[in-house]
Amino acid sequence: MTKNLYLITPDFIEDKNAYLDLLKTSIEHFSPQRVQFRSKNLDRKLYIEMARCVSKLCRESGVDIIINADVDIFNELKNEVDGLHLTSADMANIRERPIPRGKLLSGACHNIEQVKIASDMGCDFAVLCPIFKTPSSPKGVPIGWSSFNKIVSSTAMPIYALGGVGIGDYDTAITNGAFGIAAKRGLWVA
Repeated sequence: MTKNLYLITPDFIEDKNAYLDLLKTSIEHFSPQRVQFRSKNLDRKLYIEMARCVSKLCRESGVDIIINADVDIFNELKNEVDGLHLTSADMANIRERPIPRGKLLSGACHNIEQVKIASDMGCDFAVLCPIFKTPSSPKGVPIGWSSFNKIVSSTAMPIYALGGVGIGDYDTAITNGAFGIAAKRGLWVA
């Protein structure tokens, strides 16, 4: 059975070849359908350069590549990527779908109101987080499986469980209404 997995990259630090090797190994090991290139620590120029490298690797691997960037960067890379991920702050400031249909649009959600915004905006899918406490979001209040299930039940939009989950949580996520799981550490071979 194919699992719906969405790998979110950790921040790029300095060694491009090592980073891309780890991404390739992670894709080969976990077989995600989608990869989100997320690296909030990079300036625009380096982000675009790395996004192109990540996109090439994902395309060669048959994996959708979603960038976690602003709409302007998406427009620059639109022929090289499959979609755009919006943060909850981005979604609060954008009321209609900012990219064309045919490209994937995802949104980061933390509550039922944000899920409604993502759905109304025309997001193709969303991530709902955090399920559990995580080192990357220490201020995030975990929602747990019960709240996750209630929120997911409010929409037809596919939603990935994110935040402290890994491959071992897949069946629990599906039982609670998730489309699949999304993870950084949980799907990254380090």
